[in-house]
Amino acid sequence: MTNTTSTPVDNSVDNCSAIARYLAVALLGAIFFPVLVFILECFAKVNVEIKWQLPVWVGLTVPFSCLGFLKGKFCALKMLAFALFFGAVTKALFVASLFYDTSADSMAYHADAILQLLHGVNPVYEWMHGFDDSWVNAYPKATWVFASLVTHLTGNYNLGKSYNLLLIYAVMAYIFSFLKAREMHTGMACLVALAASLGPVEIAQLQTFYVDGALGSLVTLVLFSGLAMLAKPRNSDKVVFIMSSCLLINVKFTGLAYVYVLYAICACVMLYRWHKSRSPEDFSQGRMLAGCMVLVTLVGGIVMGYNPYITNTISYHNPFFSLDW
Repeated sequence: MTNTTSTPVDNSVDNCSAIARYLAVALLGAIFFPVLVFILECFAKVNVEIKWQLPVWVGLTVPFSCLGFLKGKFCALKMLAFALFFGAVTKALFVASLFYDTSADSMAYHADAILQLLHGVNPVYEWMHGFDDSWVNAYPKATWVFASLVTHLTGNYNLGKSYNLLLIYAVMAYIFSFLKAREMHTGMACLVALAASLGPVEIAQLQTFYVDGALGSLVTLVLFSGLAMLAKPRNSDKVVFIMSSCLLINVKFTGLAYVYVLYAICACVMLYRWHKSRSPEDFSQGRMLAGCMVLVTLVGGIVMGYNPYITNTISYHNPFFSLDW
């Protein structure tokens, strides 16, 4: 008879990784879903009251919906994860409230665009008149929509720029989870996640309505989730890849280039790997990546990006109209 001794397994590290994965999805979703719902309402021309209320309620349900990513975890851990999400959002709003943004562009076309949305302009069907009509109408609008929703909900214009810190938190959480899934030491994973999320541009633009910091955070999310797609992606990796790609397309024109360049690199790697192995698993992975990018194109490029990409094409025969200057 063979005696076997079982050693208790410490699941604390696995639980930390699961919570980090939840925070990344929930924080990103708290920006993505309200913006998407608002744009869909613009298409449907819903009345003004519902137009503001529905995205807010959708945003409030996001952290509860994302608890599904903590499958098999006990209730106390889910409560802790939700408390950390609530704490992160509260801190982001508090930090955003500390300073009034007096930077040049923020007081010009960024402020004009947000105020236009607050005054009920429908960017899908109507022309936005602001500091410079061409800039306000021709630029991607995801951060403006989110800022207008937060301002309408809280009555505090300063809180609209909280998307900067929310995205920094999402990057920090996702990279930590990504690295722990690849068995990196916890301390090193924390340091790498911290360094990757707190870039110089992200810090410099933290208290402004500029979008380069948000652009950097979203590029980082797309890059790491794209790397995850090359291995055995978890459902959370696919969700992060899709949401961050859609937002990246709608933050700045260069975001569109970043998304499809990164996709092309991933597609080439997968194609090469399948060419070498002829494995059904590799073929299935490539098909999954293609499906994600079709969804990103439809949701991020055509629906959320209707203004400016489609409206610029209709009006000026160029989806990147303002870059002609």
